[in-house]
Amino acid sequence: MAPEAPEEASVGEEDTLERLAQTEQLVVQLKEIIREREGQLASTQRQLKEEKEAGDVRLTKLKLQAKARMAALNKQITELKGQEAPSSPQSPDSSLTMAPGVEEELQQLKLRLQEEESVSRTLREQLEASEQRLEQKDEGHTVQLQVLQAVVCEKDMRFQEQIQKHEEELLRVTEQAQNNTELQQALGAAQRRSEELEETVRSRSQVLEMLQQELINADQQKQILTAQFRQMEQELTEAAKRREEERRQWAQEAGGAEAELAALRERLQAAEREKEEVIRKEREAEAGMGLELTALNERLQAAEREKEEMIRKEREAEAGMGLELAALNERLQAAEREKEEMIRREQEAETGMGLELAALKERLEAAEREKEEVIRKEQEAEAGMGLES
Repeated sequence: MAPEAPEEASVGEEDTLERLAQTEQLVVQLKEIIREREGQLASTQRQLKEEKEAGDVRLTKLKLQAKARMAALNKQITELKGQEAPSSPQSPDSSLTMAPGVEEELQQLKLRLQEEESVSRTLREQLEASEQRLEQKDEGHTVQLQVLQAVVCEKDMRFQEQIQKHEEELLRVTEQAQNNTELQQALGAAQRRSEELEETVRSRSQVLEMLQQELINADQQKQILTAQFRQMEQELTEAAKRREEERRQWAQEAGGAEAELAALRERLQAAEREKEEVIRKEREAEAGMGLELTALNERLQAAEREKEEMIRKEREAEAGMGLELAALNERLQAAEREKEEMIRREQEAETGMGLELAALKERLEAAEREKEEVIRKEQEAEAGMGLES
């Protein structure tokens, strides 16, 4: 029995050392897994940060472009409003030709808004996918940590059981070898070895405690990264809300601009119709004046014919008269001058129209009455001369 005790003690020590080596190997593997997970989390965080920065840059660029478009559109609307009351007949046409350009600007602005919504949806989908990947990695990491912790705890319990069995074996060997000097020496060596093993166990326990602390730190870091990720998600959601609000505002402004353009177009069309109506009335007035001038010319020609006829008759009567005919000729010349004056006045009345035309008619009638009076007097004179002869 005595020689077998040291052999059993050495076998137990070898088993204990082997298990300690396995535990140390598991600790090394666990550290490598923790470092790998930390690297993956850091990479995911950098990727999310880069995606967020790229999305912010693109969103800022789209906002600036949209603001520039709105400023240009407002400027064109202001210019169109300034040209709303045209000073010449060509202004409505020039204003109407500007409207399609403004409509094109509105269409481009709508396309920009649609592109911004597409980018927002893409960023939201990428964020959701990244969140799902991060949650899957966190779940896998948590499961692996739990498995490793369970394995370490199981190994620790087995190691403690082996130490306890080894101590019980040492006590049993000590009781059996109290009277044997060699066994006592072996017992002393075994006790020293047991103390070394206990020291090793304490060091391994410290390593396990450090490993547990590293696991706790890794878990805390994971929670911090998760909180940062949630914060980034919240910021992106708020940015999406702001973009949606700005999109609604831009849509309202675009709708107001379209309404103003429609009202302005209606006013310009009304002005164009009014201009056409004025031109039509002017043409009708010109046509009426032409008819009046034609009628006046016909009347003047008739008066001219009457004058020629009267001159012809006067010349025929002049051959059969003497002194009275000369006097009558003088009167006829006076009448001729009056007629010429009347013709001159008629010509002046032709350019003046209106009241002068009425006055000219009165003068023509007076001249006709005077002519009739002259003819009547000539006839009376001829009758008197016939009686005298």
